Amino acid sequence: MNRQKGLLAFLCAAVAATCAVLQIPLASGVEHLFGDEAPPLCAHLKAGKDTGLRDGPGGGDPITVGSLRNDERPDYEIEQLSKTHRLPFAVLKAHLAVTSQGVRGTNGHFWSRLPEGDEELPDDGLLRTQAAAALLGRYQKETGSLDAALSAWAIGPYRANRAKDAGDMHLLAAHQSAAARHRCTVMGLAAAYEARWPLDDETVRAPMPGRVIFAGIDGVRGRCVQLQHTCDFFSEFCGLLKLAVKAGQPVEPGARLGSAVPQAVRFGLRVGKRIVDPAALKPPGE
Repeated sequence: MNRQKGLLAFLCAAVAATCAVLQIPLASGVEHLFGDEAPPLCAHLKAGKDTGLRDGPGGGDPITVGSLRNDERPDYEIEQLSKTHRLPFAVLKAHLAVTSQGVRGTNGHFWSRLPEGDEELPDDGLLRTQAAAALLGRYQKETGSLDAALSAWAIGPYRANRAKDAGDMHLLAAHQSAAARHRCTVMGLAAAYEARWPLDDETVRAPMPGRVIFAGIDGVRGRCVQLQHTCDFFSEFCGLLKLAVKAGQPVEPGARLGSAVPQAVRFGLRVGKRIVDPAALKPPGE
């Protein structure tokens, strides 16, 4: 019996020592990684009727790009915070929406959940918005980039800095996954929030910034252009009459991809292997 207790004590000490060396929290880290998670990017790109946003700290409906575009209640404060903390407006708004999971507080502000200091915040939407923006701005200074700051939100600044080194084998796969999931969801939603409808009369344009990964003739669908946007976010256009881009070429929103008869163009949108309704990118009234 004593031998079993000794073995158990040794294992516990070994686990604690390993976590201390790698700076892995024993309990809160597990809760953070495997507890409530922001919905994947696909959940934010649903087309059709908006589910709307719920007021109050109790819970929220899945947010959509249309919800962000149609609800401008907190935009003035977010614009001010984006200037103060040197964060892009679209990224900050998407980050606040994702971290709140669509929940709104007072005056329509996002009820963001912070990875640190959350329990000290009062029940006030504006103060939570301000605290979330300040924390993301602080992470950006500590890590040196916006991408790393978004990773830090999910796994902490220390691990986010180590993640910059592709050869760092000490960073757990679960941490890498959590960081990539939050970063891609926020950046993808921000890109979709700023997207423009790609069909403009007879001109086909890039809806978001990205890179051309294919521009040529498909044996079945005719002339096609495929773009890769943030992370695993792709758009595709087929049935074009002429091509104006080449594979490998970076494009900005609104860049001319080619010409076509609007009714003949096939516009596709997907996140990874999941197909998304392209109407999710159509601005209101268009």
